[in-house]
Amino acid sequence: MKEFLVRQPTGVAGKYKSAAETVSSWTYGEHMLPKSPEEIMALFADGKSVLVYEQRIDELVGHAAITAVYDGFGIEVGSIIIPIAHRRKGIGGVATLAALELAQEKYPDLKPIAIANVMSGGLFQKLGATVLTSPEVDPRVWEFCDSCPHLPAPVNSQEFHCCDTPYDLSPITILLNQFEMTLVDAMLKGVESPVTGEEDSVNKLLQLYEWDVDQNFK
Repeated sequence: MKEFLVRQPTGVAGKYKSAAETVSSWTYGEHMLPKSPEEIMALFADGKSVLVYEQRIDELVGHAAITAVYDGFGIEVGSIIIPIAHRRKGIGGVATLAALELAQEKYPDLKPIAIANVMSGGLFQKLGATVLTSPEVDPRVWEFCDSCPHLPAPVNSQEFHCCDTPYDLSPITILLNQFEMTLVDAMLKGVESPVTGEEDSVNKLLQLYEWDVDQNFK
């Protein structure tokens, strides 16, 4: 049995309420945009979230989502959050890869990006993402900064600079596309990644989890 199970909650059924409240609570007090339970539920309803469970105890231990869609530019992967007690187990990587697979399925023609703090930036770099320069980022991406609790007050009309770093996640999806089958099939059938060398970190993460085939949420 794999260590982690990935589920994609869909619809607006009330059984998701507890999970939404749990994920929301994790986002407060962190260096990220906090999300209310209602905002998390909206992601669930749109089929844009993935939830990671530790199989042995069936405990919710991670979340990631497609948090924004920018027509003509790309999609943003965000709200990647792991409770403190479960960090440094590879769960953030599992959630990220699962969210990227979901993004490929829903928006195959849009570039996946992320706005990362120091912690998630290190994860993205380990997986192969590259830093974007400000001119490469659609201005719509920065609109979320207006609601960020860490937004600094303007000083003497200085130019705005986000305290986080934009990343292009396309190199990771290119890597995932080297599989001849979907990650869902690969994980359930125990097929090993053809990836070797510097990309072993991705291979190791893929070996940690499988999808709930029926995407049932318990």
